[in-house]
Amino acid sequence: MQGLFNSLLLAAFTLGMFIWTNLYAGFIEGRYWPVVTEVTIGKRDPVGDTRTRIWGSFLKIRDCDYIDIQFYLGSPQNAARVDRILEEGSKKRPAGYEDFGPWLVQLDSEQFEGRSFSVVYHRCYFARIEIGETVISIPHPWITETRFH
Repeated sequence: MQGLFNSLLLAAFTLGMFIWTNLYAGFIEGRYWPVVTEVTIGKRDPVGDTRTRIWGSFLKIRDCDYIDIQFYLGSPQNAARVDRILEEGSKKRPAGYEDFGPWLVQLDSEQFEGRSFSVVYHRCYFARIEIGETVISIPHPWITETRFH
């Protein structure tokens, strides 16, 4: 009976660690080891009463694969996701300084400047090994979340 209890306890602990890792590891990694930094919003053009078109630049410091960027209205504790259109399309960007835009965000200028934030999501890797033409990648089991603006 003790062996069954220990096995169930180990299974519960393993499941708990898996859930915790998937919920928080990407946030923690992005906070302490961000994928992008030095974000500058260079130009903002209002489009109607409720949208803003933006351009800017950032420094990509880690070689991770881009998944998505989301814009939010509110604070990180209480936010609503807003629509955005990446008018330039999605690009594979190498490490280094990069320009972006135009991006169309469903926020007016006042909301964009003072009451919004964005998060960029990447798939990062423990290791990437190149053997000739073959690349072997060992990804993290979580998605890295970096605060963008």
